[in-house]
Amino acid sequence: MVGLQGSGKSTWVAAHLAGTHDVVSKDHWPNARRREARQQRVVAGLLAAGRSVVVDNTHPAPEDRAALIALAREAGVPVRAVWLDTPPEVCLARNTARTGRARVPLVGVHATRTRFVPPSVDEGFDRVDVVRHAPRLLPPGSRRGVPAGASPGVRGGAADHVTAAATGGRNVSGAARRAPGPSAPVIAGIRDEGNDMTEAGTTASRVAIVTGAARGIGAATAQRLAQDGFAVAVLDLDEGSAKGTVEAIEAAGGRALAIGADVSDAAQVEAAVERIVTELGPPTVLVNNAGVLRDNMLFKMSDSDWDIVMNVHLKGAFLMTRAAQKHMIDQKWGRIVNLSSTSALGNRGQANYSTAKAGLQGFTKTLAIELGKFGVTANAIAPGFIETEMTKATADRMGIPFDDFIKGAASQIPVARTGKPEDIAHLVSFFVSEGAGFVSGQVVYAAGGPKA
Repeated sequence: MVGLQGSGKSTWVAAHLAGTHDVVSKDHWPNARRREARQQRVVAGLLAAGRSVVVDNTHPAPEDRAALIALAREAGVPVRAVWLDTPPEVCLARNTARTGRARVPLVGVHATRTRFVPPSVDEGFDRVDVVRHAPRLLPPGSRRGVPAGASPGVRGGAADHVTAAATGGRNVSGAARRAPGPSAPVIAGIRDEGNDMTEAGTTASRVAIVTGAARGIGAATAQRLAQDGFAVAVLDLDEGSAKGTVEAIEAAGGRALAIGADVSDAAQVEAAVERIVTELGPPTVLVNNAGVLRDNMLFKMSDSDWDIVMNVHLKGAFLMTRAAQKHMIDQKWGRIVNLSSTSALGNRGQANYSTAKAGLQGFTKTLAIELGKFGVTANAIAPGFIETEMTKATADRMGIPFDDFIKGAASQIPVARTGKPEDIAHLVSFFVSEGAGFVSGQVVYAAGGPKA
């Protein structure tokens, strides 16, 4: 059960809890003296039926919140509070724009209403999340979802359109209403509300997992997804090595968690994903980037060289996807991006690596077929020459200075340069976006020129 306080709740509910929670609002009942009791009866009934509930317009007084906490405890379900920390001046402007008249909203710790106290874990909430708004304001003369001068059928700003769709203008007379749209249930901490709206106006749980994210393509991808508004699980073999990426994300105002796990170990993968669910929320984005090199000519390649590459690239992607996909299916929305390589087309001295990267392409296409009906897409990126520690290791193995190695590679690339990790991160950002929902089962060669 989730309880909300602050201004802009309907928009927030539509964007984050759509399709997964029954919404109960005191606004459904005009009699203020009775609506607390009615709300609590409806909530109790839904919890008893095993439903997930979001309580919209919860009363600001701690004693009223205590009643809802007690209901959750009786039902044996976790209860969270969400504090929508909207500045008073924003709320006043929003209310004036919507109604054509100024009024004093209940927002923040308002000087005129001392009972409006922010929720606290000390009250008994399992978790309290703060969402700091950067909302779009309607222009003067607008109504919710309808720009000034437009007919009611004309769509306005995405956030306001979602609000209108969520309520539908219906009074459900005490029955819970189900918010429409793609699912997006669990709150992922403090963030800028302005980053959470997607092209379609709704968003799923903004939690992403990036494997092999301590450096190179993985680190760049994790930072890019954090910029896109995701809480990011930065997963690498050693948790300590992932902390640098986490620190970079947090320094930029994002939220991240360092996770240490061997992606080829099923028990470690399951434990890592469960920790992510607990600390960040259920993942809806997975980027399988973890990889290793054990290059050698076939006649010199050992069993160990073959096995470790297969285990990290193929088995690792399989285990991570198996563990994460159930959360995507639960939310009916998800994005999986697998990192393949141009080496999938064949490359001297890389029989193991080429095989693994080609296998990831088949894995991707199969995921797209199996998971598409659940709103989950799967795509693969096959980078060409990218300047990373891994390509430097190849240069070292060949006895070539890295600068010379880069120059030689650039001379063979149509765009006359080698790639940067950020080039791949940008493509990942597209694949995991709401707007890429009709793109699935594809392999994009990001190599500065045409490939297969």
